[in-house]
Amino acid sequence: MHFKLRQSHFWLGWLMLGCMFMSCQDEPVPTPPNPTPTNLTPNWVADTVFQGTGIFWGMVRLPDGKVLLTEKSSGLRLLDTATKLLTPVIHNITGTDPRGQGGWLDLVVHPNYAQNGWIYLVNCFNNGRIRLLRFKLNGNQVVEVTTLFESLDRTSWFGHYGSRLAFGPDGKLYWSVGEGGSGSQGGATSINQNAQNTGSIWGKILRLNDDGTVPSDNPVLPGQSQPRPAWTYGHRNPQGLTFDLSGRLWSTEHGPRGGDELNFIRKGANYGWPLYSEGINYDGSLISNGHLAAGIQAPVLNWIPSPAFCGMTILHHPRWQAWRGQMLLGCLVDKKLRRLKLNGETATEEPSLLENLGRIRNVTCFPDGELWISLENPGRLVRVRTLQ
Repeated sequence: MHFKLRQSHFWLGWLMLGCMFMSCQDEPVPTPPNPTPTNLTPNWVADTVFQGTGIFWGMVRLPDGKVLLTEKSSGLRLLDTATKLLTPVIHNITGTDPRGQGGWLDLVVHPNYAQNGWIYLVNCFNNGRIRLLRFKLNGNQVVEVTTLFESLDRTSWFGHYGSRLAFGPDGKLYWSVGEGGSGSQGGATSINQNAQNTGSIWGKILRLNDDGTVPSDNPVLPGQSQPRPAWTYGHRNPQGLTFDLSGRLWSTEHGPRGGDELNFIRKGANYGWPLYSEGINYDGSLISNGHLAAGIQAPVLNWIPSPAFCGMTILHHPRWQAWRGQMLLGCLVDKKLRRLKLNGETATEEPSLLENLGRIRNVTCFPDGELWISLENPGRLVRVRTLQ
């Protein structure tokens, strides 16, 4: 059976709430069956390795084979893949604010984790602020917690935190941050101009040293006199971030009503929000006629209506040789994995995978080639392995 791409031609009336408050509470639903693979190459098999009630946001595999997870509302969890036992991680990280789209968000391990043991975490706290933490694990206990970076201002509506983490081949840590602020309205008269304010971290993709300091070769953005944490600006709510096999950085971000974007990330570029978008505001008003303006970086691809992308990965392992280098995008509204074939700085869509299993919150290809997917309603983890 082949999965076909579906091109919907209607506005989703409920998308106003669905996209603005993507972290909706789980609803009791029957346990879905394990997903069935397609007959597309490569051959693969999928199984559900854990099912609970939460929203698993971030996930990393540790050298001992266990998977460290963030559960949006309640904290860190450690999954033993052999026994499928999920253990709470003991910590002293206080003040977490899980309201709206906040809480315990993404995770990443240091490229030299085997030597230094550092793990990085995005955590929302103190009534709508956001911070980057670094810590180590001692068994199932957090130790040596340090706050590396935190916002001075807040999102008053507890939305658009963005927040994916990725280490680049340059050894720097990249962190996508949403626009925050007082709401999400596009256009020249928008009251939330955080994404265009180069002095704010909101609405940016940040680039930091592994100790949270600002690299000296970061760009000097318009209106600034020295390098800032921001690598790029003009982002709405980027919840996907990954490097391809050539070391190039890509991001996905949520549009308003329509206008979800795949962006190729260029140093110092302005991606336009809230002044430019392919979508329209939730009240139906026009934002712009696309991104056709001097100094504005247009998306590689955009989608109308919005699939609601959250989480992305590159198939990097030789076990995925037939699709190696391709990109997978998790969808909250479309409820499937969209698959893209990259060609330099361009991308084309391929047939999708795992349709109608539920809202896909995250997808990652672990170092051993296993593909792990976090789904919602109910919260569960699906593992995909090739049969090669």
